[in-house]
Amino acid sequence: MPEAPTQQLTLAEALGIKTPVPPVESPTRLIPAHARKSTRSKAEDRAESVPFFGADQVPVMTIEVPNPEIAGLTPEQYTVIGTRETYRLAQQPGSYVVIQIVRPVIKRLDTQSIHCASAPVGVLEGSRADASFAAGMVVDKFLYHLPIYRIHQRLQDSGFNLSRPWLTQLMQQIVGLLEPIHDAQFASIRASRVKAMDETPIKANLKGPGKMKQEYFWPVYGEQDEICFPYCESRRAEHVDHLFGLTAGVDITLKNQLDSLESVSILAGSRLHIDTESGLVHVAASLGNRSIVIFGPTNVAWFGYPQNINIAPKQRGNCWWSTNSWMDVCAGGHEIPICTSEASIAPVDVAMHAINVLDNQTVTQPTSVGIKKNDVSHA
Repeated sequence: MPEAPTQQLTLAEALGIKTPVPPVESPTRLIPAHARKSTRSKAEDRAESVPFFGADQVPVMTIEVPNPEIAGLTPEQYTVIGTRETYRLAQQPGSYVVIQIVRPVIKRLDTQSIHCASAPVGVLEGSRADASFAAGMVVDKFLYHLPIYRIHQRLQDSGFNLSRPWLTQLMQQIVGLLEPIHDAQFASIRASRVKAMDETPIKANLKGPGKMKQEYFWPVYGEQDEICFPYCESRRAEHVDHLFGLTAGVDITLKNQLDSLESVSILAGSRLHIDTESGLVHVAASLGNRSIVIFGPTNVAWFGYPQNINIAPKQRGNCWWSTNSWMDVCAGGHEIPICTSEASIAPVDVAMHAINVLDNQTVTQPTSVGIKKNDVSHA
């Protein structure tokens, strides 16, 4: 493009508009280019040299970096005076491995018999899952809250062709193995003198299309730092009674918590023993303790101790050995034996006898209640 003539005015000059005067350029000089040496801060070196893991818990892969200064030198020409360690956090593509168990099959030449060693027995009999995999899946699911489908995705990405239902069934089998541990821990919590309990709402079970019910976990904490998470469908107080084996009107229950020696020890220190006609009544009598004994099919005159309050049924009873199955099934053919029902022996009568004994009052009724003189059965 040709330059405009120097004598030609600009549009601004033709219109009488003042144009700004460009500033005078400052003189410049050229500086030769140069490169600076990159320095590494000592603080960064110190940070990479500090271990940030437990050496006894984390696998460590060691990589030795050769020193370029000894390239071409023989071992006689240098001496290693120490090492410097640098630690980096890394990740491998997959954390799963396959254990291949090889069992040679041999044939004895002397007997011409073929033998092969048995495969090691796994925690889950007949399962392809090793104990380490089962433990890892439980930790991923319940400690890190990793869903089963994500565990399945991770296995597939690592090159394993496994079905998701197999993982679900495997988890159910593992939980079944842990049930005895849960039961033992919960029994320890029940035996604690002081317990802590709370309820935590969760969404579980279908309420309708696309809706879940609000149900509850009941975390229970014991004196020895045990904790269990029983599940209940609501917050009703009856669940507490059920979990702890409590009975309405009973302050302390020792049901299924004592062995025979502990039972004898408690009987020895008791003021009164209330029971049906059974073995503990005989133990209490041998210890010299008094009992209130509720009779049913057995004979009062034969099994009753004179120092006890023996309560005979008002209806039926005394049917022992009338049939071969009298100990298991009512001899009269009733689904619930009449002789031990409330209609035959009223609970209030038993309570009144107990109150009279504990108050050191004389029982006005005869020692053997409801016994007839000739009411003796023959085996």
